[in-house]
This record gives sequence, structure tokens and C-alpha cells, in this order.
Amino acid sequence: MKAAVVLVLVVTAAVAIPVQWLELESAKTLQNDQTTRLGDVYEFCNKSVDPLVITGLTLSPDPPKEGKPLTITVSYTLTEKVTGGMIKVDAELDNVPLYNGSVDLCDLLVQVGEKCPIDPMSARNTTTVSIPVVHGNFKASAVATDEFGNELACITVGFKF
Repeated sequence: MKAAVVLVLVVTAAVAIPVQWLELESAKTLQNDQTTRLGDVYEFCNKSVDPLVITGLTLSPDPPKEGKPLTITVSYTLTEKVTGGMIKVDAELDNVPLYNGSVDLCDLLVQVGEKCPIDPMSARNTTTVSIPVVHGNFKASAVATDEFGNELACITVGFKF
């Protein structure tokens, strides 16, 4: 379960954390562009060398629909024990920085009733998020590192609202 929380946090951090910093008055509903599928516009940075290997990722609906929650299903394998770390998120909208920050991995685990350390494991987990968005070209990355600064997992996303 702990590795699941880390993975879900990495994936959703690339999308959800940056838009949380938007003022609610300026948040818009996603314009449903039937030619752009969110699942087609993400990439894992170093999946062959990361200890948190993402073996599958699906988004539903894909593309996201106005007023509908986004469900993220992730399959993964964690090959090393993790005793701490950080998740760094960078995001921009129309090439303008939107969010740049880091959060402590163990603090996030505590918020969802888990704690460090995280033992090696394989699993599949699903989470659902609501994401306010604005119009424009959105790009983001989320990188999870262990307590020594070694990369655990990395994802980049980009799509047009």
C-alpha cells in the first residue's frame, strides 16, 4: 500500500499539485478536445533504471471530460526499500511557470495513514482526483527521489486545455 501511495502521488503530483495553486476564480473546466488523449501525452523519464518501475498507467475518462472525476490506475514494481525522500514538481502553462516546489515523501504518507519505510513490492492501484484547469498548453513533471537524492520515479505530462 505504501508504494502505491508513492506512485499515485508522483503521477497525480504532475497534474494536481500545480493547479491547486491557481485561484479558484480563474479555474476553468477542461475543454474536451477529442483529438488529444491525456494518456497519449505522458512519458516516464528513466523507467529502465528507476527503482519504482511503472508497468502500466491508464486514465479514465481519456481524454478527461467536463465535470467528470479523473481516475488514474497505475501498475508498478518497487525494487528497493525506501526510507524517505521527496517529490519535486515543476509545471507551466503556456510557457509561464505555474508551480515549482517539493514535498516530503514521508509527510505525504502520514497524511494518508501510511508511514516510511516502504518495502519492495509489485501492485496495481487506482485513485480518483478532481482537477480544476485553465485554458492553454500545460506541461508538468514530477520526480520522486529517495532519502539520498537518488531518483525513484519520474513522469512528464503535457496537454492542451
